[in-house]
Amino acid sequence: MTRRASRVAAALLTSEPRYAGTNSVRAVNIVAGLAPRRPVCQKGELIPRDAASVEVAVGTGGQPGPPLAAELRKESGQVLARGRADGGYTDGVAGVPIPVVRRTVEHVEVCLRATAPGPAQLYGQANAAGKMTVAGKPVPGVLRLGYKRPGSETWLGLAPTIAHRFAQAKTRLATPVTFWILVSLVLGVTGLAIRSVLGEDEEERALT
Repeated sequence: MTRRASRVAAALLTSEPRYAGTNSVRAVNIVAGLAPRRPVCQKGELIPRDAASVEVAVGTGGQPGPPLAAELRKESGQVLARGRADGGYTDGVAGVPIPVVRRTVEHVEVCLRATAPGPAQLYGQANAAGKMTVAGKPVPGVLRLGYKRPGSETWLGLAPTIAHRFAQAKTRLATPVTFWILVSLVLGVTGLAIRSVLGEDEEERALT
């Protein structure tokens, strides 16, 4: 198998932690700082089915970040999930494990706080209003939030879940059958490309 074909196979079969979803916000601005007794909350979040952690984009200036706590609440105030994470992370992302969410839940408020002193600046986009509060007071900006699935999975193993989400799209064409037809076409084209590359390599070896 050629190097290109090996990369395609590896991409489909490599098992890694995968996202259940994100809120599609880019991590481009510092929008809030975390501190004990000053929870940062964001309302209007959609928590996808199978979410097993809440991930934030964070900056610590290269220093170990503080331990974190997360709480997810429905509009009624009912607590959907709680979780805690150890400190020690640095610049990049930090995830807080939560009990696995068994169904997609809309209009959720996600609250994060540090449980000990330490540097932690949260990233998102500054050009938003009416989404965030810090210590109960409204502030501008919106956090970048991601939701990871439990464990590790391959892209092929994740295909049934993607098909389910595809079917939830608000269009008549978005059905599981349509998704699998598209997957078959993509895999067919990928297979033809791999065969073409292998054929070219065989021709090159025959000529040398």
